[in-house]
Amino acid sequence: MSVWRRSTWPFFRGKADADAGDSPDRFRQRLSIQLAGYAIFIGLLLGLLLSGAQVALDLLDQRRRMDESVRQVISTVLGSAVEAAYNVDDRLARRVALGLFEYGPIISVVVTDEMGNLLAEAQRPPGPAVLPRLTRVFFGENPTYEQPLILQFNNMRVGRITVTADSGQAAIDFFRRARVTLVGDLIRNLLLAAILSLVFYHWVARPLRKMARHVRAVDPACPARSPIQAPAVHSANELGLLAFSINRLLDASQRSLDSRRAAQERLRRQNEYLNALHETAMGLIRRLEPRDLLRTLIHRAGRLSGATEGFLYLYDPEGDALEVRAGFGLFEDQIGFRIAVGEGLAGRVWRDGRPRVVANYSDWPGRLPNPIFHGLGAIAAIPVRSGDYVTGGVIGVVHTRPDAGFDEADIAILERFAELASIVLDNAELYARLQAELAERERSEAERRKMEARLLQSQKMEAIGTLAGGIAHDFNNILTPIIGFAQLTRHQLPEADERICRNLDNILSAAERARELVCQILTFSRKSDQKRAPLRVQTLIKETVRLLKASLPASIRIHRRIDDDCPPALIDPTQIHQVLMNLCTNAYHAMRSHGGTLEITLSEWRMTPEYQPLMPEMAMGDYIRLSVGDTGQGMEKAVLDHIFEPFYTTKPPGEGTGLGLSVVYGIVRNHGGHIQVQSRPGTGTMVNVYLPADQAASQAEDCPDPTRPKPPPPPVSSPPRGEGQRVMVVDDEPPVAAVAGAILKALGYRAAVFTDSRLALEAFRKEPDDFDAVMTDMAMPRLNGLELTAEILRSRPEIPVMLCSGFATSDLRQRARAAGAAEFLIKPVTVSDLALAVRRSLDSAGIS
Repeated sequence: MSVWRRSTWPFFRGKADADAGDSPDRFRQRLSIQLAGYAIFIGLLLGLLLSGAQVALDLLDQRRRMDESVRQVISTVLGSAVEAAYNVDDRLARRVALGLFEYGPIISVVVTDEMGNLLAEAQRPPGPAVLPRLTRVFFGENPTYEQPLILQFNNMRVGRITVTADSGQAAIDFFRRARVTLVGDLIRNLLLAAILSLVFYHWVARPLRKMARHVRAVDPACPARSPIQAPAVHSANELGLLAFSINRLLDASQRSLDSRRAAQERLRRQNEYLNALHETAMGLIRRLEPRDLLRTLIHRAGRLSGATEGFLYLYDPEGDALEVRAGFGLFEDQIGFRIAVGEGLAGRVWRDGRPRVVANYSDWPGRLPNPIFHGLGAIAAIPVRSGDYVTGGVIGVVHTRPDAGFDEADIAILERFAELASIVLDNAELYARLQAELAERERSEAERRKMEARLLQSQKMEAIGTLAGGIAHDFNNILTPIIGFAQLTRHQLPEADERICRNLDNILSAAERARELVCQILTFSRKSDQKRAPLRVQTLIKETVRLLKASLPASIRIHRRIDDDCPPALIDPTQIHQVLMNLCTNAYHAMRSHGGTLEITLSEWRMTPEYQPLMPEMAMGDYIRLSVGDTGQGMEKAVLDHIFEPFYTTKPPGEGTGLGLSVVYGIVRNHGGHIQVQSRPGTGTMVNVYLPADQAASQAEDCPDPTRPKPPPPPVSSPPRGEGQRVMVVDDEPPVAAVAGAILKALGYRAAVFTDSRLALEAFRKEPDDFDAVMTDMAMPRLNGLELTAEILRSRPEIPVMLCSGFATSDLRQRARAAGAAEFLIKPVTVSDLALAVRRSLDSAGIS
């Protein structure tokens, strides 16, 4: 196609250039040349398809004729070939083969008898090949024909004749006919395309060029004065219709130009209004404060319409009324004035949802009775709406001059302004809601972060408590053999050896201190029992202050503020006393260098919803608040985040273990309370402890006093001894099991020591009557103390079983009793504790 488009035929090129005038490139792609190209392309395509179909049919016919010719030639010599095969006559068979060569395409003949013996064979080379590859594609390899040789009188097969034909000879005639066919079709299509292009040029292209010259000569200022004339010969065909349509288009263009010139004057007059509306829109969108926005809206509406007075009513859905929310001129003093829906001009506009104009409000029958409005002139009221729905209120503008009024252009601009005002009001309301939502979201996010911090701290303290409980359990297993063997050695040595006895007493004293430390760790980890009772904390504070005054320096003053009417609480007095002492000791350490004031406060406090966000883990109800404050150096936030962690301390080495506040934390939380620390560097520290108040106990006439002296315990005699009874000792810790066995032997018992609970159970099942009592640890691998107790009592229900554990919780005691244990011992076990427990167990079982 590109060849035709760039054609240099003089006839077409010269004519086109002459017609194109100053723009010859516009007509480089001529319709006549394009038609010729399309005709050639389509003609060639159709010619190829038709010629290809004709050639294919010719090919099939050629192959069919070749097959028929070969088979006819074979049939002519078939009788001689049968005779030669039946008589096994080689010479006759040779003549048959040579006779077949009389037919040109045959190049090979083979005659065999029934047994496959060769009787005659003749071959000759094939003729010269023309287009051998196409020959093989269309005709394949040289075809071979086989014919059986059969006697006619008895249908007996006597041999076979095989003939091979030369496909190249058949292809020569086929290719010659195909070439003639294709070349003839190509020449015919080219001649047809040339004729079509000439005809189209003279009858279509040249008249179109003439009409194009007329169109270029049309006057743009007055198109209708330059009509197009179609050639007379084409006046009744499509070219005449095209000329008629162009003339109609020129007439329409003339009318459009006239209308546009008339509209330009109207657009010019409205240009100032539109500019003012644009400035109003930009100014309003930037304003989001409601009061300022309403005032700006009504002033801009007055400026757009040239009015001297203006008002803006907004609808109040709760009162079903309209209220003046902004105004200027006379209406500036009417802010807050209300009217009912349907009352006055604004009420009717709101009800109907359509703008209304009153030429003279003073003469309008529906005016409001207020005399302030009787001197008004023309009023235009526009509903503030979005689409077809009234959404906000009514905008009104007023002229006070008698000759002033509002035309349709003013009303149209005010309607657009009202739609814009509705969007702006919605935007302001959305912005206000968004600001409120963002503030609420920020508050919720801050609260969520606080809750996450509290949860993280709670989980960390719980994990540390679990770790501390495990450490305490292992530490009890270490202390048990130390205390046991030390007591055994102390009882076995004569009193005369004072130096060794003094060393053993020091060992036992240190072990006792370690035992108390383990009790503190277990208190922190909530692994120990509490002996709670409804008690008043006032007396505990007084006793603590009395002890502190004797030990604190004079530079530290103690200030007490105790509410004597504060209700009691369900507490363990020993642990609450420990809380007080730890808090006061920390306060003393914070002030010991410069002195200060130690303040202890006790008051009643109630948990209300306003405090719930600050202390969400506390339940609603009455509490007693115990506060310990100091005027020391205070703490940084980084220190506050870790003060309740075990072994965390800011004191120098050797002055603290870091367990004080950890124990306080565990005691308070175990009592169902809450602890709060407030501190800043340079302002001191205040620790508030909240404990649930026991209002029921506060109604009682007498509440126990924890500081009241208790009667001294009865004197304890030497530990009871055994008389050879056999006791099974089971503990997975070899030192603990060994010391228990040694103590029992020293007390006169026979001990069988096991460190594997399964081996102990196996030994008991073999000889259940050989044991008088069983002492087993609670926490053991594979088979724990409770399971071992159940198995032993299943075999022998009357035997006393003693359970030992480092965790002295009430739940564990109940489980031990439910399993059938006669005694429950707390590690580390002393000699006297073990002796009394074994004696009680044997006496309860009636074993002497």
